[in-house]
This record gives sequence, C-alpha cells and structure tokens, in this order.
Amino acid sequence: MKSWLLTIFFTGMIMSYMEAQSASMPSNVNWYRGKIEAAFDMAKEKNRPLFLYWGAVWCPPCNKMKKTLFATEEFKKAVAGYIPVYLDGDDVSAQKWGEKLGVRGYPTMLIYSAQGSELMRLPIGASLSEYVSLLNSIEKRSKNIKDVLNDILAGKGSESDWKIFSSYSWDQDSEAILKDGERVGTIKKVLDLSSTQSCLIKSKIFFYYLSLLILDKKNEISADERATLRNEFLNYLRIPDVVFSNFESIVYNCVEILDAVVEKKQISEFEETIIKSMANLRNSDKLSLEQRVSSFNPEISFATKDQKKCEKKLVDLIITEVQSASKNSVDAYDRQDVMSSAIDLLMKVEQFELAKTLASAETKKAVAPFYFMLELAAIAEKEQKIDEAIRWKEQAWLTSTGGATRFQMGAGYITMLAKFKQDKKKILESVDQLFQEVEKTEDWFHGRSKRVAVKLLETLAMWGNENSADKDFAKLKKKYFSYIK
Repeated sequence: MKSWLLTIFFTGMIMSYMEAQSASMPSNVNWYRGKIEAAFDMAKEKNRPLFLYWGAVWCPPCNKMKKTLFATEEFKKAVAGYIPVYLDGDDVSAQKWGEKLGVRGYPTMLIYSAQGSELMRLPIGASLSEYVSLLNSIEKRSKNIKDVLNDILAGKGSESDWKIFSSYSWDQDSEAILKDGERVGTIKKVLDLSSTQSCLIKSKIFFYYLSLLILDKKNEISADERATLRNEFLNYLRIPDVVFSNFESIVYNCVEILDAVVEKKQISEFEETIIKSMANLRNSDKLSLEQRVSSFNPEISFATKDQKKCEKKLVDLIITEVQSASKNSVDAYDRQDVMSSAIDLLMKVEQFELAKTLASAETKKAVAPFYFMLELAAIAEKEQKIDEAIRWKEQAWLTSTGGATRFQMGAGYITMLAKFKQDKKKILESVDQLFQEVEKTEDWFHGRSKRVAVKLLETLAMWGNENSADKDFAKLKKKYFSYIK
C-alpha cells in the first residue's frame, strides 16, 4: 500500500490524536502555553517562582504525571503560588529551549526562582505527598541546588536542604551542578555525612550512589565497601517505606546492584528478599496500577537468567495482574502509561499474542495511538516477522503528529529499513520525505531532534558503506550529511 493511501486510511486516527493534543493537560490548572521568554518575564514581574513541565502527549511517564500529580487538587493548591508552564516537545522552538534549559528526556519538571535561577529538578515517580511537600518547601526559597550541595558538604545543611538534595533528580541533571568525573566521589561524601538524617533521606542518597557505582565501570569497589553496601541494601529492602520511596531504583537496577555488591553465594537470598518486598507492596495500597505491573520486573529478570524461561506459575500471575490493570485503568492519561508497561511485561515473558491483542486495542482508543503501533512493531520483531514490524513502524510515523515527534517516528522507521537491508529506493525516498518535512519547522535542529538526526545519519553512513559507489546515496550524502560535520 502506498504511503499516501496509508495517510488517508489513518486520517481518523490523526484527527483524534490532534484533539487529544489540544486537551493534553488536565484542566484544573491554568497552564501557561505562550512563549517561554514571556513566562520568565511574567514570573519576574509578579515575583513568583516558575514551575516548568517539559513533556510530550505520547510519553507514558508524562501521562502518569498528569494522572497522579497534575490532575489532583493537592497539586493545584501547591502550585497556586507559581507560574505553571507547560512546554510540549512539539511546540515551536521547544527543542531549542530544551537544549537551553539542559533537559533531555520526557518528562522533566523544573522550578525557577522569580529571577530565573534554576532551583530544583523534581524527581519522577515520587508520591503525591512528596511533590506537594517539595513545592511548598521551595516556593519561598531562593537557594539553588549547587548552594544546597555546598552547604551540606560544609556541614551547614539545614533539614530543608537535605530534603531537597535527596529528592533532586540527579539523573536528569545537565552536568551544571556535578560533572560526570566528580559525581561518585561527591555523592559518597554526602552519603557519609547523611548518617544523622532520616532513614528515607539516607536511602535516596544511598540508591543514587549505587546507581553511580553501576555506571562507573572504572571505579573499583573495595571488599570492605562492598560488604557495607551489601548490608545496607539488605536492611533497606526490609523496610516497606524505603522500598516504596526507591521503587524505580530497585525495580530497574536490582540486577546490576546485585552484580556490583553481592557475593554469588548470597544472590539467592537477595533475590528472594526483593521478590518478597515487591509482593508486600502489591498487597498494600501504595502502588499505582502501573507500579503493580512494573513490580514484576525483578522477578522476571531473576527467573530468566542464563536464557531460562519463566515458570508457568509466574506467567499466570503476570497475566492476571495485566488483565486486572487493563480492566481497572479507565483514565486516558493513566491508561497510556499502564498499558505500555503491561505490554512490555508480556513481551518479556513471551506472551506475544496477548501483548498483540492489548496493543491493537490501544491503537483505536489511546491518547497517542501511534505509540502502540511501536509496541506492535517490537512484538513483530521479537517474533521475527520483519515485514510486519516495518509496516507498523511506518504506520506509527505516518499517523504521528508534531514536528519533533514525527521526526523521531520517521527516523525509527528508516533505521529499521536500513537495519534489515530493505529496498534502497524506499530508504532514499523516506529520508527525503523525513528531512523535507522537518526542515520546514523553525529551530528544528536542536535538543532531542538533533540527537535523533545525528544517530539516524550515522546509521545511514554505515548502511552507505555498502553502497559507497552508488550515485543515489552520494546525492543523499551531499544533501543531509552536513548536519553531522
């Protein structure tokens, strides 16, 4: 089927998505949607701090924030003293602003003083009460995170300083505060100084330090430090409030943490403790629907080590949880997040047919249907149905809207064409179509779009090595490769 026919076929989906985009934020807060320069001017004029949310309509964690935070009365009250700004990644010049503000991934939440100084990057995945507490604490402050860090290192950190430091989204820091080469040492000093702080504050710093050790392959952990970290880790796993507060670190980093600090003979004990801690949380009322689904990730990772498959008992339990989540997730924002995690979980336990059924259903009713076309492409690729995977990637591109989003979707489609050595003509035509469209967009070669473009062109350069003598490839290279010089 020709691309233009596909476009016509999916016009209904595009229109429904555009309607969702126009109402893409909960209406209880009066979000500023004009020029960002004017928002900072307004904050200065009114002497109010500025809360800036950087997100995208299709992004699952962004939709989670809309449901669990932005739509609540508690957030509305907490942000009443701020200028609340929504910067969508597809807005005009949004990627340029993203670059300027040092933000990369969706979602990112930043707080600026009335004078425009960055004070805080809020974490993703905190509880509603923690967000409200942070917003209330920061509203009247003018102390930036660098000064907070310096005071803590000097032994002068206040209770509020420690609270803000431990909740700062260090993973989203743009290196303005800590350069990569100094992070491990600095956070270790802060961890050592945190002994008099609350268990929750210490645990957040501890888990961030562990994440740095995992990433820093050059850092040798001494036997004594490994033993200390191991014991602390085990103790924290036995405290439900700590597990909940550090849920994402444990769920998504647990395998790497075990490899880094736990002796082989103790691995089973730690795995069992982690599985039990997740089950305990599921038996409480703390977890959201998406978190309930995600809480099975550690157990799947442990069960599938060494190319093993999950036992039927675990698979059945996961299917039951996914079906329950699908039934109970009725809010559109919540569902975008919940069903994405549910489908990913089913893929991990090789329940492809059920994953496909759920993803197909979401293409007809989701906030961003094209996102679930990507899920269908991933399922098809897992099943080694390459033609089907490519078709879904193409449909995701054709039905997506918004400059940065469409560019990302199109780049993903072309990357798959090159990866599986598809028809040269199709690749060249698609590249032309993609760049001709995006080049009409103001300030497009910045931020996320720039990173996507560079990665795509590097992929095409590798593909072109096999077509180096081809005249058509030479033309493509002349047109677009100046972007990566």
